[in-house]
Amino acid sequence: MLSVLPKQIADESLAGYLLRLSLRNGFTSPLDWLDKPLWYAITKNTISKKQRERLSELVPSAKSTRRLNLASRHSVLFPDCHTDMPRICPFCMKGTGYLKEKWRNIGNLTCERHGCALCDSCQECGEQLIWSPLLLEGTCTNELCLCPIQSSPISSQISELFIDEICDCLLASLFIKNPYTTILPIYHHPSVCNFNSTLEQGFNLLTRNEVYEQLRERLAAPTSPFYQLSAKYRFFPLALLIKHLNSAWPISNCYASFVQTTQVSSTSNSCIESFIVTFDSASELLGITREQLIQIFPELITKKAIPRNQQLDIAAIIS
Repeated sequence: MLSVLPKQIADESLAGYLLRLSLRNGFTSPLDWLDKPLWYAITKNTISKKQRERLSELVPSAKSTRRLNLASRHSVLFPDCHTDMPRICPFCMKGTGYLKEKWRNIGNLTCERHGCALCDSCQECGEQLIWSPLLLEGTCTNELCLCPIQSSPISSQISELFIDEICDCLLASLFIKNPYTTILPIYHHPSVCNFNSTLEQGFNLLTRNEVYEQLRERLAAPTSPFYQLSAKYRFFPLALLIKHLNSAWPISNCYASFVQTTQVSSTSNSCIESFIVTFDSASELLGITREQLIQIFPELITKKAIPRNQQLDIAAIIS
């Protein structure tokens, strides 16, 4: 099927190598010669042993992405810090024409050689880059655009963040999108559109008092679904965010000062349709032991173990 098989470059990503193979062999996409589940597993770093063997049959020179060491988990949201969508240095693409594996790791925000921010979207049309051979030419993967990909600068404060801090910013960005988050989603890897702008939004929430105040005001507003509840539940999303931060941020001090001046234990006489939290959060919010909580929810009694993401609706208890 493939008549031309150049070697994979030492630091080349597997997905990038397969794009390069596709282009060299006259295909418009790896999906022209790979089955969809295998290609998606490669881009998402979920490739199985059987899929590795299948890939080796098709491309003996392909070096599968190494098994990731998940012992050091940097984010409560995901164990794998490699994105499922491409991020590139446009200057490197013009010079070398291949995609580096380290660009997929969210701990790398800039190109070591050129100092520019890695791109995951087109500055001209705003579309997210996709896995396409067009990347190898440094061209936008939106076929209605096809403009040269350009890097947009990021602040020095953000470019110097470590991996734990980057994960904190991505966590905070969830609360910008949905201030009423009471359960953290669990992913295999980060899947973020416009990575740099999302990172900046989260960073601003963690560091700028006015952005924190805007979020707190939204939680306190009459439009909030938790408006009639006591402060402990009304502002629970903020407490949830701060509890899961890896590093110390100004937002933690802001919220601590707010809690000291707010009656978080006041009661509520209003009804709320739903207030879904995890098992551990329910135990903490209600101030009861795990055993007592299990007695309140009979469906948990027969479980041998309570999953860490077990969800409970405690609306009837707190209303």
